[in-house]
Amino acid sequence: MDLKKLNLEKIKEVAPKAWKDFECFYQTTYPSYFADEKLVPEKIPFEMLIGLLLRYFEENGIAWDVSNTDFNLLPDTLLEVFEDYEKVISHYS
Repeated sequence: MDLKKLNLEKIKEVAPKAWKDFECFYQTTYPSYFADEKLVPEKIPFEMLIGLLLRYFEENGIAWDVSNTDFNLLPDTLLEVFEDYEKVISHYS
């Protein structure tokens, strides 16, 4: 998966609170991996990013149906999941 197709900038734009929460998650959950600012989600392969996102979503009770989604459609569904979670976070903050 080409990271250009996965538009992380768009996710950050439409779901800034949710993305910030995700950043806090991976930095605190995996501090030894993400201590070096050169390793960021934008620079890791999409397949690895899926695993990181699945762990984040699972811990926050967020549904992202990766198993029943065509691999090429995952970027679109990921954007939708972040948009939905942004609404939840905004409601409670």
